[in-house]
Amino acid sequence: MPNPLLPTVDPVRAERRRAAVLFIVTCASVFLVRFVGWQPELDVSFGERLVSSALFSVALMGILFAHEMGHFVAARVHAYRISWPFFLPFPYFVGTLGAFIRFTDKPPHRKGLVEMAAFGPISGFVAIGIFLILWMMLFEPVPPGNG
Repeated sequence: MPNPLLPTVDPVRAERRRAAVLFIVTCASVFLVRFVGWQPELDVSFGERLVSSALFSVALMGILFAHEMGHFVAARVHAYRISWPFFLPFPYFVGTLGAFIRFTDKPPHRKGLVEMAAFGPISGFVAIGIFLILWMMLFEPVPPGNG
């Protein structure tokens, strides 16, 4: 019998909170890996490194988030019971090992598995296109030999 004086933990909320914390930690990991010295040969100021790291982490995490949300939305459309995406921080190379989504139950049908698998890369590709267009609109090209 549960104790009425102790608060009960909602497993769905706990999972969402865990996924959100992992996403924030992964964003911080990507930012810090880039900021601390992913490219030590570049001699740039503190402010330039800060801006460069912020832009890099927003772009990379935006692409990864779009990819995972593609899988997530397609799975929800087909009524698959899945977890929220769990992003994996890794304080080396680019700051992340990616993310994973787990099935909480066996898929009730196979009808949407291929669609679910395909929607991740498709939505990631769309995000890459958006970030590429933004980058081309906002930044001037560096002439050869000056970069």
